[in-house]
Amino acid sequence: GEGETVWEYPVQATGLGIALAEAREAPLHQHTRTQEWYLATHDGGGVTVQDRSYPLRRGDLLHLPPGRSHRAAGGARFFVLSSPPFSLDDYRLVEL
Repeated sequence: GEGETVWEYPVQATGLGIALAEAREAPLHQHTRTQEWYLATHDGGGVTVQDRSYPLRRGDLLHLPPGRSHRAAGGARFFVLSSPPFSLDDYRLVEL
């Protein structure tokens, strides 16, 4: 899959990570500890959560608790706030 993090800034002191992302075709995945909030910066693309898809419009805010399978696609652009900050050891691919 394709996804790109434009920039990422882990704020260890506050327990938050902040990233600006564009997702062309990200894989379905989940986090066991991390919760995320996606704040759409543009209209377009979408996010699939579990088995339901949502189109994104600028200003939409989506909360993804730990354990919730999700993926973004279609050129979706958004800020990602994560707590705790994103870590590869907390990233699990989900098979369909």
